[in-house]
Amino acid sequence: MTMTSSTFHLPSDQLSKPAVQRVVVEHIVKSDSFFMQTEIILWAVSSAQLEVDYDTWRSSVEFFLNDPSISDSQMVGKIVESLSSPAANIVKSLGPQASPKEYLNLLDSAYATLFARFLNNNQNAGEKASDYLQRLHTELSYVVNRGGIAACDFNKQLLEQFCRGCWNSTLITSLQLEQRKRE
Repeated sequence: MTMTSSTFHLPSDQLSKPAVQRVVVEHIVKSDSFFMQTEIILWAVSSAQLEVDYDTWRSSVEFFLNDPSISDSQMVGKIVESLSSPAANIVKSLGPQASPKEYLNLLDSAYATLFARFLNNNQNAGEKASDYLQRLHTELSYVVNRGGIAACDFNKQLLEQFCRGCWNSTLITSLQLEQRKRE
């Protein structure tokens, strides 16, 4: 199989945009032989401008965890190869006999600050309250999926953070959200 390449230049300030990162991840994920042709999952790129955040890296690994054609030992090898420092240093103690889940659990404990990030989310200037609520819902779903909070606490946490971070106090008052939060 021959691979063709073309040079494409983007200004350095455009390379770290989430939309660009998503396109790159989607391109790699859609590649038939992602692990066979690539020694690096995006997070391993050492350049700070090209480095993908942990959540993006984690979601690409999660996709391949569900692929029955990749054995646990292959997956562990690819996880280790995909990491750069300091993540690589964190998992050194596990060794090749550990399962992919053990690697991810250790990395999650070190890097998955999703719930803390969720709690620091405020409505952006010019953002509609409904868009803010949708963004909170998406982020809290990630937190629940990663075991950051119990699923039964989802609605309570969502309501509390929406009330805390929404700039439209008239909306909060008219919907009586503060009162519902106490119930």
